Amino acid sequence: MSEAARGGGGSGFTPPPLHEGRLDEAGLAALFADLRACARLLSVRGKGGAEQHSGQAGADLDEAERALRDGRWRGVQVRYAYEGAHWCDTVLRDEAGYRVVRLRLEDLGTPPEERVTDG
Repeated sequence: MSEAARGGGGSGFTPPPLHEGRLDEAGLAALFADLRACARLLSVRGKGGAEQHSGQAGADLDEAERALRDGRWRGVQVRYAYEGAHWCDTVLRDEAGYRVVRLRLEDLGTPPEERVTDG
């Protein structure tokens, strides 16, 4: 990775913190159960392949979980509100299970008027 891509090189850009992890089938089920129970969903989007989006930006969590598990979708992006913050979880299926990348969207510098609040 280049120095500029890592946030160096005098660009003034500091990448936001990302939280990454790996999930097995049980962990994937727990993640989706937690999202259903605790989050206010904003959007669910599937990704079919390297250059192909599913075209289902309005998919629900049940469909997203099924499509990810059965291989119709390579990835799912879920945006949601939780405890006063706006989050984006990207779940990617690979040969070893599932990779999750979580980002708090306010860390990208989202203007205060666009921030999501619970309730």
